[in-house]
Amino acid sequence: MAYGDGMPAPPDPADPAVRAARERLRSLSPAQRSALVRLAAARSGAGPAAEVETLRPGDGPPLVLVHPVGGELFCYSALVAALGGTFPVLGLDAGALLRGPSRPTVQDVARSYATRLDGTGAATVAGWSFGAVLAFEIARLVTPDRTVVAIDSLPAGAGSSVGLRSTDVELRVGFAEELARSAPLADDVVRLAWDADDAAFVAAAAAALDTSGLGPDESDLAARLTIHRNAAAALERHRSSPGGPAVRVVWALDTATELLEPWRRVSGGEVDGCGIVADHWSLLRAPAVHDVARVLQEVHQQNTKGSPA
Repeated sequence: MAYGDGMPAPPDPADPAVRAARERLRSLSPAQRSALVRLAAARSGAGPAAEVETLRPGDGPPLVLVHPVGGELFCYSALVAALGGTFPVLGLDAGALLRGPSRPTVQDVARSYATRLDGTGAATVAGWSFGAVLAFEIARLVTPDRTVVAIDSLPAGAGSSVGLRSTDVELRVGFAEELARSAPLADDVVRLAWDADDAAFVAAAAAALDTSGLGPDESDLAARLTIHRNAAAALERHRSSPGGPAVRVVWALDTATELLEPWRRVSGGEVDGCGIVADHWSLLRAPAVHDVARVLQEVHQQNTKGSPA
């Protein structure tokens, strides 16, 4: 489809949104820039897909971070940089089940991720948003006697979730809205998520985001839409069953109320936690991310107490 057929023109370098995107790239920390380069290499096929991503090397039992609904791990770059200690940090990005044509369940995904963690010696599993729901189900299988960290998330079935949609169109809109939070995606492109089919929306969004060599191309954006749609659909169908591991909950005071009680209904262990002054998205950025990092360090230290180095 040509740009003259109703598609937006390529981005103008003088456009404020384009300038803002480039400014965000320039302001990335070294850890964030490194994570983005790894992500770009994986998108281009320049690097092999790892079963488990090493976000930080180290010694001893690792902490594992599970991807949110978008399937990627870049959101955790500031958190990994803020973590103290010398323990390794591993990441689980979206696996084959979420990238395929079928709609897996949360339990299907959790079982496949538990297999990916075989031999890693994982001690703590944590996640933000949808990643926390997955982390809880993975921990049932991998670390049932250790505490999970749920970052600004409800157990599935306890209430509405950020970006939750029902139909394919609504799931596409949820993807567009989430993408627009971190990228120069104009309102007219977001509206295409309602009015166009997948191919037209993806082409328009890819053109709008083509502001750097690290931006997603159409094939990558289409893959991300599939992951988002499959993950959101799995979350909508999922209901957390009782009897899971202990949970340490962190919630954003600007956008959530106290989240302990819903987790107590599904955990078979102790549930405690704290609120941090931030919204759902800024919780993983400075300054709030340092408080989140302290919680993770404390839980990981407790989970590994007495473990061999």
